[in-house]
Formats: sequence, structure tokens, C-alpha cells
Amino acid sequence: MPDAVLTQPRFLLGIDPTSMQRPKTISPRDRMIAYALLPFLNPARRRLLLEQFGDRLENPCHGSTSFLAALLRLSSAQAALVADPLHDPLIALEVRAERHRVIALSDPDYPPLLREIADPPLALWAEGDRSLPQQPSIAIVGSRPPSPYSFTAAGNPACHPR
Repeated sequence: MPDAVLTQPRFLLGIDPTSMQRPKTISPRDRMIAYALLPFLNPARRRLLLEQFGDRLENPCHGSTSFLAALLRLSSAQAALVADPLHDPLIALEVRAERHRVIALSDPDYPPLLREIADPPLALWAEGDRSLPQQPSIAIVGSRPPSPYSFTAAGNPACHPR
């Protein structure tokens, strides 16, 4: 569920988000996860953040909210969330709940080719063996339902020339 707002984990955990203590500093990894959960941070805005603050996004909290609002064309409330995304207790709770399932752009096991695209996702939600994206693989992309032949060809790598 990359770059999607998670709606259920907040309340299923039975934790009162207002009782949580915020960390004094935010790790680049947690910041990326939090940013991926903010629906107003679209790919163009994420690209601006990466260009302005670098790959690890360590310094947006040092920028003024007026600077962030102007740079990203956000409201002052949204800019304040960019400066300190874990200030929102629900976002902080979601980051804490999802941290173990996420491969962040700053992680060494983030897929290297995906890192090279124009607007890489800041966070990928993963289940299972996290080393698999590093292995040689085949991607099949399509917008229509596959035909029976497509299923056969996809299941038989010998059908594909090297």
C-alpha cells in the first residue's frame, strides 16, 4: 500500500493516540513513512522536498512553515505537518504501527532501480521476504485482464528470450 493513507490500524491497536509521547528528533526513515501517509504530499511535492533537503529529508523541520508553505504551495497547517509530521498523534501512531512493514527510500534494501525513477515512492509497504526485490525478477505490467495465453507465458520463463 505505498503512499496510501492507512485508516484502520490507528483504532485497531486500542491505543489512545493523544497519550503518546513524540520523539525529540525524527529519523529520516520515520519522516519518509510519515510523508508517505500524508495525502497532500503528491509526487511533485515530494520531489521538491527531496531536491531542497536531500535524499534523507533530515532538515525540513529546520525550515520555517512559511518557507515550506511557499515551496510546496500548502496551507500553513499542512506546512506545519511537513515540518513536524509526528506532531499529529494519529500519524505518529501509524508510523509506529507500520514501521516494521516499510522499506523507506533511505533504507539500503530499497530497490535500486526504483530509486532511479523521477518520483520514487518514499515508502513501500512489504510483506514476506524483503530481500526478494534485490533478486533478478520479471515484471509484468498490464491494464487489461490477462488472457489465458498471458497466464501461460508469464508462468513459463522459457517463453521469454534473454
